[in-house]
Amino acid sequence: MIQMSANFKEMNAFIGSLPKQLNYGASVGLNNLATHMRDSELAAAKNSLTLRGRWYEPRSRFGFNVQFAKKNDLNAAVYTRADWLVLHAEGGTKTTRGRIAIPTESVKRSKRDMITRANRPRNVKGSFLLHTPKGDAIAVRKGRGRRSRLVILYWLEKQAKIKKVYDFYEIGKKVYDRNAQRYLSEGVDKAWASMKN
Repeated sequence: MIQMSANFKEMNAFIGSLPKQLNYGASVGLNNLATHMRDSELAAAKNSLTLRGRWYEPRSRFGFNVQFAKKNDLNAAVYTRADWLVLHAEGGTKTTRGRIAIPTESVKRSKRDMITRANRPRNVKGSFLLHTPKGDAIAVRKGRGRRSRLVILYWLEKQAKIKKVYDFYEIGKKVYDRNAQRYLSEGVDKAWASMKN
Protein backbone atom coordinates (compact mmCIF):
# COMPACT_ATOMS: atom_id res chain seq x y z
CA MET A 1 0.00 0.00 0.00
CA ILE A 2 1.20 3.51 -0.74
CA GLN A 3 -0.15 6.38 1.27
CA MET A 4 0.04 10.18 1.48
CA SER A 5 -0.93 11.59 4.83
CA ALA A 6 -2.58 14.96 5.32
CA ASN A 7 -1.61 15.03 8.98
CA PHE A 8 1.56 17.14 9.07
CA LYS A 9 3.37 18.68 12.06
CA GLU A 10 2.55 22.25 11.10
CA MET A 11 -1.15 21.47 10.80
CA ASN A 12 -1.17 19.54 14.07
CA ALA A 13 0.39 22.48 15.87
CA PHE A 14 -2.37 24.76 14.62
CA ILE A 15 -5.13 22.24 15.34
CA GLY A 16 -3.79 21.74 18.87
CA SER A 17 -4.33 25.41 19.63
CA LEU A 18 -8.00 25.31 18.69
CA PRO A 19 -10.87 24.93 21.14
CA LYS A 20 -12.11 21.35 21.12
CA GLN A 21 -15.48 22.38 19.76
CA LEU A 22 -13.78 23.47 16.54
CA ASN A 23 -12.37 19.99 15.89
CA TYR A 24 -15.29 19.31 13.60
CA GLY A 25 -14.28 22.25 11.41
CA ALA A 26 -10.69 21.02 11.34
CA SER A 27 -11.87 17.56 10.27
CA VAL A 28 -13.92 19.12 7.45
CA GLY A 29 -10.86 20.99 6.25
CA LEU A 30 -8.68 17.89 6.39
CA ASN A 31 -11.24 15.84 4.50
CA ASN A 32 -11.63 18.44 1.76
CA LEU A 33 -7.84 18.56 1.45
CA ALA A 34 -7.61 14.75 1.30
CA THR A 35 -10.34 14.58 -1.35
CA HIS A 36 -8.47 17.17 -3.43
CA MET A 37 -5.31 15.09 -3.03
CA ARG A 38 -7.13 11.91 -4.07
CA ASP A 39 -8.54 13.53 -7.21
CA SER A 40 -5.12 14.94 -8.15
CA GLU A 41 -3.41 11.57 -7.59
CA LEU A 42 -5.99 9.80 -9.74
CA ALA A 43 -5.74 12.34 -12.56
CA ALA A 44 -1.94 12.02 -12.56
CA ALA A 45 -2.15 8.22 -12.58
CA LYS A 46 -4.42 8.29 -15.63
CA ASN A 47 -1.97 10.64 -17.34
CA SER A 48 1.24 8.79 -16.40
CA LEU A 49 0.19 5.13 -16.48
CA THR A 50 -1.73 2.79 -18.74
CA LEU A 51 -4.67 1.80 -16.54
CA ARG A 52 -6.68 -1.28 -17.44
CA GLY A 53 -10.19 -1.95 -16.21
CA ARG A 54 -11.69 0.12 -13.40
CA TRP A 55 -9.73 -1.07 -10.36
CA TYR A 56 -8.44 2.45 -9.67
CA GLU A 57 -11.86 4.00 -9.05
CA PRO A 58 -12.59 5.39 -5.56
CA ARG A 59 -14.33 3.07 -3.08
CA SER A 60 -13.07 -0.04 -4.88
CA ARG A 61 -10.66 -2.49 -3.21
CA PHE A 62 -7.51 -1.25 -4.96
CA GLY A 63 -8.81 2.20 -5.87
CA PHE A 64 -7.58 5.63 -4.84
CA ASN A 65 -9.33 6.12 -1.53
CA VAL A 66 -9.50 8.53 1.39
CA GLN A 67 -9.27 7.73 5.07
CA PHE A 68 -11.44 10.54 6.42
CA ALA A 69 -10.66 12.46 9.58
CA LYS A 70 -13.16 12.70 12.43
CA LYS A 71 -13.57 15.38 15.05
CA ASN A 72 -12.00 13.05 17.63
CA ASP A 73 -9.34 11.72 15.25
CA LEU A 74 -7.79 14.45 13.14
CA ASN A 75 -5.92 12.21 10.73
CA ALA A 76 -6.72 12.00 7.03
CA ALA A 77 -4.88 10.04 4.36
CA VAL A 78 -5.00 9.23 0.66
CA TYR A 79 -4.03 5.66 -0.18
CA THR A 80 -4.28 2.76 -2.57
CA ARG A 81 -3.78 -0.94 -1.84
CA ALA A 82 -2.47 -1.45 -5.38
CA ASP A 83 1.00 -2.59 -4.32
CA TRP A 84 2.16 -2.79 -7.93
CA LEU A 85 2.11 1.03 -8.08
CA VAL A 86 4.97 1.28 -5.57
CA LEU A 87 7.62 0.53 -8.21
CA HIS A 88 6.08 3.08 -10.59
CA ALA A 89 6.09 5.71 -7.82
CA GLU A 90 9.58 4.94 -6.51
CA GLY A 91 11.40 3.03 -9.26
CA GLY A 92 13.28 -0.19 -8.65
CA THR A 93 13.64 -3.79 -9.77
CA LYS A 94 10.73 -6.14 -10.31
CA THR A 95 11.45 -9.80 -9.54
CA THR A 96 9.34 -12.95 -9.69
CA ARG A 97 9.64 -16.67 -9.00
CA GLY A 98 9.32 -17.41 -12.68
CA ARG A 99 10.24 -15.06 -15.51
CA ILE A 100 8.92 -11.70 -16.59
CA ALA A 101 7.69 -11.28 -20.17
CA ILE A 102 8.95 -7.92 -21.43
CA PRO A 103 7.11 -6.87 -24.61
CA THR A 104 8.95 -5.70 -27.70
CA GLU A 105 7.71 -3.11 -30.21
CA SER A 106 6.33 -5.99 -32.30
CA VAL A 107 3.50 -6.67 -29.84
CA LYS A 108 0.23 -5.23 -31.11
CA ARG A 109 -1.41 -2.66 -28.88
CA SER A 110 -4.78 -0.95 -28.79
CA LYS A 111 -5.39 2.74 -29.49
CA ARG A 112 -4.84 3.34 -25.77
CA ASP A 113 -1.41 1.68 -26.06
CA MET A 114 -2.57 -1.37 -24.11
CA ILE A 115 -1.67 -4.96 -24.95
CA THR A 116 -4.93 -6.70 -25.77
CA ARG A 117 -5.90 -10.00 -24.18
CA ALA A 118 -5.26 -11.88 -27.44
CA ASN A 119 -1.71 -10.55 -27.61
CA ARG A 120 -0.63 -11.37 -24.07
CA PRO A 121 2.18 -13.96 -23.77
CA ARG A 122 0.02 -17.02 -23.08
CA ASN A 123 -2.64 -16.14 -25.65
CA VAL A 124 -0.67 -15.40 -28.82
CA LYS A 125 -1.63 -18.01 -31.43
CA GLY A 126 1.26 -19.86 -33.01
CA SER A 127 3.81 -18.56 -30.52
CA PHE A 128 6.69 -20.69 -29.24
CA LEU A 129 9.69 -20.49 -26.93
CA LEU A 130 12.86 -19.40 -28.72
CA HIS A 131 16.39 -19.76 -27.30
CA THR A 132 18.72 -17.04 -28.54
CA PRO A 133 22.24 -15.86 -27.60
CA LYS A 134 20.56 -12.86 -25.92
CA GLY A 135 18.26 -15.08 -23.86
CA ASP A 136 14.90 -16.79 -24.12
CA ALA A 137 11.99 -15.20 -25.91
CA ILE A 138 8.44 -15.79 -27.06
CA ALA A 139 8.30 -15.60 -30.83
CA VAL A 140 6.05 -16.21 -33.82
CA ARG A 141 6.79 -16.93 -37.47
CA LYS A 142 5.24 -14.50 -39.91
CA GLY A 143 4.88 -14.96 -43.63
CA ARG A 144 5.22 -18.15 -45.64
CA GLY A 145 7.98 -20.04 -47.36
CA ARG A 146 11.28 -18.31 -47.98
CA ARG A 147 9.80 -14.94 -47.06
CA SER A 148 8.81 -16.07 -43.61
CA ARG A 149 10.63 -14.53 -40.67
CA LEU A 150 10.87 -14.88 -36.92
CA VAL A 151 9.40 -12.07 -34.86
CA ILE A 152 10.25 -11.79 -31.19
CA LEU A 153 7.27 -10.61 -29.16
CA TYR A 154 8.55 -10.94 -25.60
CA TRP A 155 11.92 -11.32 -23.93
CA LEU A 156 11.83 -13.52 -20.83
CA GLU A 157 13.83 -12.07 -17.95
CA LYS A 158 14.32 -12.98 -14.28
CA GLN A 159 13.98 -9.34 -13.32
CA ALA A 160 13.08 -6.01 -14.88
CA LYS A 161 14.08 -2.45 -14.15
CA ILE A 162 11.06 -0.23 -13.54
CA LYS A 163 11.54 3.51 -14.00
CA LYS A 164 9.78 5.98 -11.76
CA VAL A 165 7.00 7.45 -13.89
CA TYR A 166 4.40 8.44 -11.31
CA ASP A 167 5.02 11.20 -8.76
CA PHE A 168 2.57 9.98 -6.11
CA TYR A 169 4.31 11.54 -3.10
CA GLU A 170 5.33 14.74 -4.86
CA ILE A 171 1.79 15.36 -6.11
CA GLY A 172 0.30 14.93 -2.63
CA LYS A 173 2.91 17.26 -1.11
CA LYS A 174 2.25 19.90 -3.77
CA VAL A 175 -1.51 19.80 -3.15
CA TYR A 176 -0.86 20.08 0.58
CA ASP A 177 1.52 23.03 0.26
CA ARG A 178 -0.84 24.96 -2.00
CA ASN A 179 -4.15 24.24 -0.28
CA ALA A 180 -3.79 23.07 3.34
CA GLN A 181 -4.12 26.47 4.99
CA ARG A 182 -7.11 27.45 2.86
CA TYR A 183 -9.04 24.22 3.45
CA LEU A 184 -8.37 24.23 7.17
CA SER A 185 -9.36 27.88 7.51
CA GLU A 186 -12.57 27.29 5.57
CA GLY A 187 -13.47 24.33 7.74
CA VAL A 188 -12.79 26.18 10.98
CA ASP A 189 -14.72 29.24 9.74
CA LYS A 190 -17.68 27.01 8.96
CA ALA A 191 -17.61 25.46 12.44
CA TRP A 192 -17.16 28.88 14.06
CA ALA A 193 -20.14 30.28 12.17
CA SER A 194 -22.34 27.34 13.21
CA MET A 195 -21.35 27.91 16.87
CA LYS A 196 -22.48 31.54 16.67
CA ASN A 197 -25.88 30.67 15.20
